[in-house]
Amino acid sequence: MFAALRRAWQRYVASLPAPPEEEHVSDTDAMNEFRPPPVDRNVVAAFTALATCVLSHMPEGEREAQTRKLRSRLNRKTSPAEALGAWIQANSGPKSKVGVIAVDWKAREEVLWQARRLCAAHGVSTGWAYDHGTDEEWKSWQERKEVPVDSPLRGFAIALQPTRIVLLRFSVDDTVCAFAVGRDRGDEVCRGSI
Repeated sequence: MFAALRRAWQRYVASLPAPPEEEHVSDTDAMNEFRPPPVDRNVVAAFTALATCVLSHMPEGEREAQTRKLRSRLNRKTSPAEALGAWIQANSGPKSKVGVIAVDWKAREEVLWQARRLCAAHGVSTGWAYDHGTDEEWKSWQERKEVPVDSPLRGFAIALQPTRIVLLRFSVDDTVCAFAVGRDRGDEVCRGSI
């Protein structure tokens, strides 16, 4: 009787389908599966042209070094705006000679000294100051808990109109970033046709 049961059990076990073999995936293949696609060559070319335009006021050696730093910010995980914003934030310090501005709602008063650094980097002068009216406009946005706008930079952009440079600004998260280009290149940069 036990022999019959054993044979029946063996037939039953033999009739079960074999479990599928586990597919071995290497660590590299697993990482590649979740890696975003590479940055498009046209985006890299346009970004490099933008970097060259933004840094055209600098001496050649410094311009090339900063262009490499700016281009290195563009990667698979960041958009061009995020990359440019990160580079501007990294280069908007008090000792920077690049001439860029990064200001957020918590440090809006910093726009004045950054504006002066931008003018010095481009060799232009302007009598613009961060005034009480601009500060009140910014505060009203903050009180309503809305994303801050670039109100401090609007007055600065107007003050730059008589000069040979034009101020271009954009937002990344809660930071407003700005840079200046030659007036003749401003439309090109805005259209993205560089």
